[in-house]
Amino acid sequence: MTARPAGLEVLVNAYRTACQQPVEIHPANWESALADYAILLRDNRYTSEIARSSHRLIGRDGLRRACGSISSPLLSCQALVLVMAWGSGRIDSRTIRHTGWALAKAEDAHRMLVRSAEQLKSAATLRDGSLEQAYRAWRLPGIRRSFFTKWFAFAGYTAERSWQPLILDDRVLRTLNKTLNIGTQTLAGSRLWSRRYVAYVEALHQWSAELSEDRVIVDASQLEWILFRHNGAALPTTETARATEDLDC
Repeated sequence: MTARPAGLEVLVNAYRTACQQPVEIHPANWESALADYAILLRDNRYTSEIARSSHRLIGRDGLRRACGSISSPLLSCQALVLVMAWGSGRIDSRTIRHTGWALAKAEDAHRMLVRSAEQLKSAATLRDGSLEQAYRAWRLPGIRRSFFTKWFAFAGYTAERSWQPLILDDRVLRTLNKTLNIGTQTLAGSRLWSRRYVAYVEALHQWSAELSEDRVIVDASQLEWILFRHNGAALPTTETARATEDLDC
């Protein structure tokens, strides 16, 4: 069991009325670079229109639906583009370039995407080796931890399971390291990133359960988002917490 950081409840309470909004994406930017791979960005099953704009909105539910149907090479690559677009939002030029590198060999990309999704969905427990193996096996050029764990979170989602893979990007790490003074190396007792990822996912689910027992209701994905949103800033005081409450909702 990993001891809960002393400041975590303060941080969660600071964001207690905030929530993650759908991300605005620019389909035309992706279409001009990746052609057919970007077709799902305008699919009403996964994204929604913005009034009087060519831009679209996409949220986590749409990503889970898209990543749940990756039966062909084309569909798996299109689902990856959705995840990458969501992850980069309006600042997408670099991510588009990196996604192009990853999809240069579509069959290889499809095998990697399907293999990781199947491995994560079939995981019986956090410690059965599946998460660590999926992390170690990831090989797509241009897509590093901050983005391939986004793929893990959506393509590896299993609705009936009590835990899910989570996103571990640089903003989350900054909050763990700078705000809460606990690193993934400490959580894992190892310098190996594959083990650090597993320990991070396990810790967030554990902390979420403990906070809920203390009547601070937050699930692990919300906790992940709070760490992302805070981005390593100082631990909120009472005054800054009040200012934070109305940021999103």
